[in-house]
This record gives sequence, structure tokens and C-alpha cells, in this order.
Amino acid sequence: MFEVSPRTRVRIDTQARAAWLLAAVLLAVGCGGGATSRERPNVLLISVDTLRADHLSLYGHDRATSPRIDAWAEGATVFERHFSASSWTAPSMAMLFTGRVRSDNSGKLWPDQPTLADVFDEAGYYTIGVSSNTLLADARGWGRSFDSYERYPIPERGPRNGWHSSEVVDRALAALDAAPEGVPVFLWVMPFDPHQPYLPSDPTTFSARNSTGRHDRFLRAMPAQARERLTPEMYRGIEAAIALYEGEIAQVDASIGRLFDELERRGRLERTVRVLTADHGEGLWQRAAPPDTVNKEKGAIPELYSTHGAMLEPEQIHVPLIISGPGVPAGVRRSEPTWSVDVMPTILGLAGLDAPPTDGVDLFADDAASRRTELVSFISRGGSILADGRYQLIVPTPKRAEKYGLTPVLYDLHEDPEARRPIDDPELAAELEARLQVWWDSRRHEGEDELDDEDRAVLEALGYTDGEADQER
Repeated sequence: MFEVSPRTRVRIDTQARAAWLLAAVLLAVGCGGGATSRERPNVLLISVDTLRADHLSLYGHDRATSPRIDAWAEGATVFERHFSASSWTAPSMAMLFTGRVRSDNSGKLWPDQPTLADVFDEAGYYTIGVSSNTLLADARGWGRSFDSYERYPIPERGPRNGWHSSEVVDRALAALDAAPEGVPVFLWVMPFDPHQPYLPSDPTTFSARNSTGRHDRFLRAMPAQARERLTPEMYRGIEAAIALYEGEIAQVDASIGRLFDELERRGRLERTVRVLTADHGEGLWQRAAPPDTVNKEKGAIPELYSTHGAMLEPEQIHVPLIISGPGVPAGVRRSEPTWSVDVMPTILGLAGLDAPPTDGVDLFADDAASRRTELVSFISRGGSILADGRYQLIVPTPKRAEKYGLTPVLYDLHEDPEARRPIDDPELAAELEARLQVWWDSRRHEGEDELDDEDRAVLEALGYTDGEADQER
């Protein structure tokens, strides 16, 4: 009923990859005074699907959605302005796992780009992956270099909602218990909750809110022609759905807490680097929907965007990043901008391993801040660039620009953190668009493929509509 991948290998014949593999092997066996594999820390990577940073308590949310994560974060380093490199799973996770920016939409792990699993495997780690998102299929390279890899399949009948986070934890612990003694472990888990549909085990965890301030915020986000249609009943329905989303966050928080407890009970927690992040955020009806998604939106107010994958505003790409473990300062909050491609070199640095070439930086290296220039995110043929941690330019896809007359939009996130008020600076906008184009042109992969028929079937099964996450949008 589920996909279990044995160790799979892809032979890479490029000189660069071969040289890196040789260095990795030498380091793994202790050349040059480095630690042996048995002395290295375990590594736990948790990538939660569809988790907005601003809906976690420790990121300022006004509800106690994440008590276990909050308690853990007190002894960790919290990155307050972390951004995903895309607003939907496949490309975002591919960039996180390789540390390389890519402008394609497929989410395939290319054989000539080493992944986290590749590096840990070469270093002598026992590698385990459990993904509740069915997009991350073994056939697209996701099982490569894992000793044990499971991902949620699309059932022929019944719900297609991914494994509950508690089952992800159960599967991860079962695989961990099968790991050989005395060997460090790289464990990656990806819970599906709080992805739509919002179905927390206890739908009464949080109640729908109804305040004048929140109601007014929704009105400001709506297109003018739709405001008069927002009846009290419709508004209460939106608030009820958001409460269910928050209930799923509380649910995954409890599962993460249980995973920590079980690792401690097994004596595996003390020497473990723990990393929590997310693939992207969620719209939650707080912004006008792109024009080509209006007729496909869920809910009574299709003019508001509820989900993800078609926009790159902060609620779509501002996600958590929390790290603890050996070598990580405790109780620290950092405010500089970071992004998905930093995760790989940072994790490997904490494990004492050399990273292959990446577009990210080791966030705990002394010169990390000085090496940061700009952050980019891509969806299909549209993109976003964040310069100097302040100015965000969002460029529409060519199809949207041509069909709907959309133009790039520039925001000052220092003055307008939620990106509600575009600023008028044509010179800066043109400069940033040119820099984004350089990223786009330089990150097209030779032999790159986009979404095939199987991918589209998976997306439809997950509830995405024809226009979302489509290369030709």
C-alpha cells in the first residue's frame, strides 16, 4: 500500500561530481584529522508541508498553535526571515535538498546535482526518508541514496490527504529502529498536515474568530467589485477554515513533540542536529487571487486566494527555520534573510561534512552574512527577487503578463512587511528584474523536463486545478 524504496544509485560521470565524491569519501573515513562517521551527529530534518511562519506562536501568532515547537526553539537558533525558493512543493523541496536554485517546475532530482541524502550516504550515514507528499516520488529521484524511503501513494479509492503526521512519526521510528547500531542517522520526515483539505483530528481545537479588525483586513484584500458580496456567513466560513488550518498546525506540533520524546527515549536526541522548516506557506484568503485562478478557487469568494503555488507574496514563501544541536547557539533569534538553498550547506556544516557547490551559504560560518546578496523564488515562468533583505520584486509569468496585462510589482518589506502597498520606483524595478532574469537564464538545467502527464494526475489528485503549478501559466 505504500512505496518503500531500497537504496538506489545513479552513476554520475561529470568531473565535478566525481571530484566532490572523492573529497566526501576521504573526509568520511577521517583523512586530515576529520571525525569518523561514527563520531558524527545524527541529523533530523523536518520539512512540514504548507506551514506559514506567521501562524506559529514563536513567530508572533496570537494563538498557541505550536507549544512543543516553541519549547524546543528556546534552546535553538530561530531564523525570523526565512523564505522558501518556491511556493509549491516539488521545486521548493528540490532546491532545499540540493542547495541549488532551479527555474524549472518539475521537482526532479537531477543526477548531476548531489542531494543531502547523497552526501550523508557517502559519509557513512544510515539514511531514512518518510514523505507524506506523494509528489516526491522515487521515480523522480527522491529515493536515491536512502537506505529506507517511504512516500504516500495515491490510493485508487478513499481519501488522498497524505499520511497523518502521527503516522509519519510511526513510520520514521520503525525505520529508525531497524538502523544498525553505532552508525549515525540522517532522518528526513515530511508531514502533509496542514495542507488542504484542513482535517484536524479534533476540529474544535480552535474556534472561528470574528472581529471588526480582521473583517476589515479581509475587505481591504478583496477586489472592490467583490467586497459587497462578502456576507457575514461567508466571512465566518473563511474564519472557520483558518481555525481548521491552525488546528492542523497544533496537530503536527504534537506529532513533532512525540518524535522528539521518542528519540530521547531511545537515547538518540542529545547528539542530534534538529532542523525544522517548510516547503511553502498558504494564502488563507488574505489576498486577491491571480486572475487565472479565480474560477478555480475553493470557497464562496473565488476572488480571494486560499492555497499556494500561483503567487510569491510573503504569506506564500515566509516559512520557519529552526535549528538546534551540537555547534548551534541556543536561545538565539536571527533577523537576516535566509532561504531554502541555505539549508543543505548549513546542515552539512553542522555534521562536519563538506558541501558540494551550492547557491546557499552555511548559516553558521563566520562569513555567512557577507556572502548574502539576494534571494530568489520561482513559480513556473514567474519569479521573485528580494534584494538587500528589503525590496521584493514579483514578476508575473509571461502568459499572465500577456493575457491579463500584469506587470512586475515592487514592495518595500521594511515599511510594508505583508506586501500590501506597491511602491513606484521604475529604475529599481528594472534593475531587479534584470538580476532575476540572470538567475532564470543561468539555472535552466540541460535536459530539463517539466510536468508530465503523471505529474499532472498527481496534482489533480492532491486538489490542484489545471492552472496551478503549471509551466505554461
